[in-house]
Amino acid sequence: ISGIWRAVPPGREWVPGYWANMDTGFRWVSGYWADTTVAETEYLPEPPEIVDAGPNTQSPTGDEIWIPGTWVWQQNKYVWRAGYWAKGDPSWVWTNAHYVYTPRGYLHVRGYWDFLPQQRGVLFAPVYFNGPIARNYVYSPRLVVNTGLLFDHLFLRPTYRHYYYGD
Repeated sequence: ISGIWRAVPPGREWVPGYWANMDTGFRWVSGYWADTTVAETEYLPEPPEIVDAGPNTQSPTGDEIWIPGTWVWQQNKYVWRAGYWAKGDPSWVWTNAHYVYTPRGYLHVRGYWDFLPQQRGVLFAPVYFNGPIARNYVYSPRLVVNTGLLFDHLFLRPTYRHYYYGD
């Protein structure tokens, strides 16, 4: 078990992941930061593969960031929205628009600005409990992970949209 105290990105709320029982066994459904301004969840068919190959022009002033293109659901079909240059801000990190799989369909998560990793919160070291734990047991972590060193020890699984650390 590992844990985190996380500063919530502006205008977002966490929708936790869960294990879904499928015909072929259980499948992990990732959690995501939902937009608090979206009133209704819309489940969509699987989106096509991303066709964005990165910028095809130079940044106009060098202060912009590339916002990759994405598929957008419009009038009952997917339409490609091309990538573009946008004003960057070194105090924030851009999270690209993406889709989250669920057993009911795919959810579109619009791109958003998030805190820099060192401002996001406190990451606790993993803990292993061997055996049953009493119902009233409360665990108080004593060790936190130095996020300044964390990025040297991350593993990436792009198809799962997750980073992992540890061994």
